[in-house]
Amino acid sequence: MICAFPSRTRCIALSLLFLIVSVEKGLAKTGQSTARQTAATSGSDQSLAANILAAQVSEIAGSKMISRAKKEKRISTTVRVAVVAATAYNSNPRQTLNLALELTAAAAAAAPSFAEEITNAVSFAPALAQIDGAKSQIRTAAFAAAKSPKTRRAARVAAARHAESNPTAEEFRPEPATETSLAETGATESEPTPQTRSHHASVPSESDDEGELPPSRSNKFTSDKNSNFVITAAISARHDDNLFLSNPNVPVGPTNPPKVGDTIYALSPGVEFQYGQNSLSHGTVKLSEAFTRYADKTAPNANLFSGAGDIGYNNGDLSWSSDAKFNQLYQNTRDTAAASGQSVIRQDVLGFSTNIEAHFTPKTSLGSGVIFNKTSYKSTGLADNQDVNVPLKVYYAITPKVSLSSGVEYRRSKTSVANSDGKELYYNLGARGEFTPKLSGEFSVGYRSRSVDNVVGRENILSFNGNFAYEVTAKTNASLNFSRGFSTDALGKSLKNSSYGLRLSTTPSPQWQFSSGLNYQALDYGLITLTPPTPATNRNDGYWVVDFQATYLFTNSLSAAFDYSFRKNHSTIPTLPGATFTDNLFSLMFNWKY
Repeated sequence: MICAFPSRTRCIALSLLFLIVSVEKGLAKTGQSTARQTAATSGSDQSLAANILAAQVSEIAGSKMISRAKKEKRISTTVRVAVVAATAYNSNPRQTLNLALELTAAAAAAAPSFAEEITNAVSFAPALAQIDGAKSQIRTAAFAAAKSPKTRRAARVAAARHAESNPTAEEFRPEPATETSLAETGATESEPTPQTRSHHASVPSESDDEGELPPSRSNKFTSDKNSNFVITAAISARHDDNLFLSNPNVPVGPTNPPKVGDTIYALSPGVEFQYGQNSLSHGTVKLSEAFTRYADKTAPNANLFSGAGDIGYNNGDLSWSSDAKFNQLYQNTRDTAAASGQSVIRQDVLGFSTNIEAHFTPKTSLGSGVIFNKTSYKSTGLADNQDVNVPLKVYYAITPKVSLSSGVEYRRSKTSVANSDGKELYYNLGARGEFTPKLSGEFSVGYRSRSVDNVVGRENILSFNGNFAYEVTAKTNASLNFSRGFSTDALGKSLKNSSYGLRLSTTPSPQWQFSSGLNYQALDYGLITLTPPTPATNRNDGYWVVDFQATYLFTNSLSAAFDYSFRKNHSTIPTLPGATFTDNLFSLMFNWKY
């Protein structure tokens, strides 16, 4: 364009106006193109998004470096961000739901054992929360994909091949938009996020088992793609500076030995077997034998066996889990201090529990089970005891992540002391779930009563129990446990028992792990008995335990751990044997697995 000088101002104005109009048209075309690209994904783009999500989810689920709780959070965040990004510009409810169902199926097929978390993450997306019946369809799609071996295999093959052959598909990967979203994933600077790790997935061969994803960690004893056999060994040295828990307020004698310390060495070989790490059903068995030796011969050497196992199943509508444990212990405790004298008490502890929960409606479920515990002492003067708990609870979901509960629990306690068996009932209300993005747990509060055989009357108290977990940062977690109820001590006496525990754990680097805990227990001995206590015998104890642990991982197979514990008991009757003591425990352990 050629402009004469007198008209130069007008010419410049017209040129600028032409430029602005051209830019606006270009932006409008670009916006239309972007809107079309980010609208409901269809055809190859929709499959691409599903494959990418499956690759991300499968990487998180298969990781052996993070806990189950962190996997749940990372998978929930990854799925939620993907669904929100894919449906944000779609105004058609049917297309939105269809896209969400495909993403749900892809994620659930890649991580079957996390189908419940995937269902909640998708249902919670804003675009789907307003669609009637969306949650039930999403739930059906998730668990149908999780149960189908054919679907699972297709999902992991497609996801792995896509991750390997499309390294430039990063533009389709929805990244968390804020620091809060990144924190929810638990990602750290030293640990790759799911978005970056999915490129390293390998393509399963056509001969792979149609079951589940192979474990990310393998060894020479891996029996198939969904089970693992590990040989373990531990060497430890523990120093106890008050082995017999002597009372400084009582003269030295047969019932109160002098304060004695010793160092105990132990060699503990063992085995572990795991199966179903990435399937709806799973199980674990751990067995070990500890060969202990006392450096100063203050107690006889002992061989101590430990075993534990668990099995479980969860398809979203029905969850079932059982676990059992057996431990042979050779260490004096607060309960045994009164009768230990100049010896270390040997005790066998057996525990078993089974829990089942069934969903009757999308918001209502019923849970029940059996919990059994038994302690047998290998010394005279101590009372063996056992108890059986049968809880029953009804849960009602008020949000996708929080449920209210109402229940009753029956408990039967037996001891080897005559006329000391007890019966309890606990009526309670409570809640469970993810109360905030970082706070989760379960608690109950209610009325508990206990009766003792051949004793008229019942003891009634306000009772509670609960546990909470809080993610302080991506690397630091805190947990709180509390309870108030009844218990039976090693002499067969009924106690009112209140316990509180706080623990902090952090992983500042992939090699270092630290944790520390503070526990307090208040015990009231003045419960109903055949001979009611007098003021002179009304005993109340307070028991403190402070501990610290540091673990260093040399490799995936070798680690070292240092532990320190401080124990202190004080009592309103301090001159009783075992009523007052302090104890320091130091230990160093090397753990190896193959």
